[in-house]
Amino acid sequence: MKQKIKKYLFSRKLIYLLYGYVLLKNYSFKKIDTIQVDMGWGLAICSSEIVVPIDNIYANIKKEAGLELRELKNTPHYEYLDKSILKKNIDYEEYIKDYFPELNIVNKIKDFDNLEKQVKKNPENFFIIVKKDLYSFKYKKVKIIDGLHRASILKKIGYDSIKCLIADEIELNKP
Repeated sequence: MKQKIKKYLFSRKLIYLLYGYVLLKNYSFKKIDTIQVDMGWGLAICSSEIVVPIDNIYANIKKEAGLELRELKNTPHYEYLDKSILKKNIDYEEYIKDYFPELNIVNKIKDFDNLEKQVKKNPENFFIIVKKDLYSFKYKKVKIIDGLHRASILKKIGYDSIKCLIADEIELNKP
């Protein structure tokens, strides 16, 4: 019951902003003009942003049993970039082949390599989209909705924090 009340209050814009300004003040929480970000698979509608320490950003990685929450450095994406670390995960190429069979692996790798070059040139121009949820406020950790490749690259090149747009809602692309 308590969780339902929190979710309801969270859905109210004014209360959400109050929570954000109080509970996420260390993350420079601020309201922004509402923007729509095309994520390829859907549209994120965002009206606030935070700057989050990179070690407080988590990724949902596809697994056979569903999604698994992981630190950035423990993803196939980060391991692909950091060739010096021992592999704990499925190889990035295998990950793409197993969980995203509709994608062309050669093109996906090429796109990732090109993105790495772009991020290295202008890292301050890149952000990620994160989930608006109670977890973020309670534990001061955020879940990536879009931008795992960008976040992995920023971590690899030594960034301490990332600008995160908070998705108020997501409109999925129609098939």
